[in-house]
Amino acid sequence: MDKKDKTGSKHLAPAKHRQLDFFIADAWSADPRDDIASMEHPIFALKAGDTRDIEYEHNGIRVAIRPTSKGRATIFDKDIWIYCMSRLVQALDAGADISRT
Repeated sequence: MDKKDKTGSKHLAPAKHRQLDFFIADAWSADPRDDIASMEHPIFALKAGDTRDIEYEHNGIRVAIRPTSKGRATIFDKDIWIYCMSRLVQALDAGADISRT
């Protein structure tokens, strides 16, 4: 028998939203913000105007960053990049066709 409080309603409110999976091991759903690789190798500048060339090498793979005369991308540009990537992943999850241009 269901227990009811003095007002006659059940103690627990009915579920309003469907329970989603707490964790899904899906590479497309991963949040790239603050990932260890980007913290270890700071590709993005903290402030505008950083024109230094940066090179990284690890396990035989070399990455070179050659900024323009105005400087390399900043951490704010990274936020825009993350937003664009999340929109692409959202479109893929919805079954939309993604073009290369």
